[in-house]
Amino acid sequence: MNWKRFLRREAADAEQQEELEFYVDVTAEEYVERGMNPEAARVAARRKLGNMTLIREEIYRMNTVTFAEDALRTARHTVRLIRTHPGFVLTVVLSLALGIGANTAIFSVVHGVLIQPLPYPHADALVGIYNRVTISGQVYQAALSPGMYAACRDECRAFEHFGVWSSGAATVTGAGDPEQVATVTVTHGVLPAFGVPASLGRWFSPEDDSPGGARTAILSHGYWQRRFGGDRQILGRTVVIDFVPHEIVGVMPRDFRFVDLSPDLFLAQRLATNRADEFSYNGIGRLKPSLTVAQANTDIARVWRNWAQNEGVGKLLEEWAVTPNARPLKNDVVGDVGMTLRLLMGALGLLMLLVCANVANLVLVRAQARQQEFAIRAALGAGWGRIAREQLTESLLLGLMGGAFGLGFAYFGVRLLVAIGPATLPRLHEITLGPAVVAFALLCALGTSLLFGTIAIFGRRAPHRIEN
Repeated sequence: MNWKRFLRREAADAEQQEELEFYVDVTAEEYVERGMNPEAARVAARRKLGNMTLIREEIYRMNTVTFAEDALRTARHTVRLIRTHPGFVLTVVLSLALGIGANTAIFSVVHGVLIQPLPYPHADALVGIYNRVTISGQVYQAALSPGMYAACRDECRAFEHFGVWSSGAATVTGAGDPEQVATVTVTHGVLPAFGVPASLGRWFSPEDDSPGGARTAILSHGYWQRRFGGDRQILGRTVVIDFVPHEIVGVMPRDFRFVDLSPDLFLAQRLATNRADEFSYNGIGRLKPSLTVAQANTDIARVWRNWAQNEGVGKLLEEWAVTPNARPLKNDVVGDVGMTLRLLMGALGLLMLLVCANVANLVLVRAQARQQEFAIRAALGAGWGRIAREQLTESLLLGLMGGAFGLGFAYFGVRLLVAIGPATLPRLHEITLGPAVVAFALLCALGTSLLFGTIAIFGRRAPHRIEN
């Protein structure tokens, strides 16, 4: 097969006809030179060549893809049919667009919140670390104590990095008007666990995190831009936080989010106590390669037992049935919204089935109105397969049109959701119409097209009832 001829079939056929005519002319001249009269010579030359139309058709078939040619011809015919019924097309396309758009918008939320990995390197290795305690038969989640942190920091073998953190607020003075800002106080192992380096400066060092070390702070990118105008000479400057001077040692990247928080400042924890009963600190760790969450829990339980024996707090842990509860960090970020989103996605899936049923009814009504046309075509030799293929092509075209408009509806819906969405929805600003969402919309369009197209084809009075 000659792909160049396939892409320019009409021009190639015209060239082939000219070559065949040239062959006839040359052959006729040879016969004339041998003594034949011109008219007889031309007839003899055509007889020698054979049926010119059959030759052109054979060459055309050799340089084309029959399936593609039939598909293009069917698509052109379908477009002409659709253009003659704008009301039917508008009703079907809008119905599909609303159904596909709603499902695509919700899937974009599901993908951004539940499916897409957290925006950290090797995010599957990040775990949140807590305690599970039982009081009066009720199971509760509890944070870690300073003593637990110290023990796990020194003895745990499951983590590359480990630390604890707590959120709060602080008042910043000394650089413009006083301002209350959101803070996260972390030990020196927390930011390395995330694996996202500072865009300027550095993370906290063990010296920054020690009770006698210098007071230091790290700025978020947004606060750095808002308060300090993005000054790249900010490192080393002093900012007064809760009336205590702190040296700025770093600025985090623009898109960095701390779990499900967006703090303005990061402060060093500087724990000065190893109390066993102050369950106030959230733990976070990065698992070593090839280790699982279950193995981490086993390792933490070993550390807890040793620590309790050494510190004499075994009775407290036994009374409260304290056990470690390490879990994927994504669970902490998503929270309880995952079940709600899954239920909503399921409900919209049922809505999509109803849309398919309604569209199938519309297509069936139109097919019944075309029974006379189908009967005439069948009488002229069109088989059921060709008529069914045209109906299916029409359904696919309508479905793709509905999918395109639905994708547009989903785009504006997602933008509106991100702009005014509830603050309780985690990972709100990570919700976008990425390649996976576009592929989902295309899959919805193709799936619904095949569904209602097949229903229409095999309906009670569909074309297969026509006798060929």
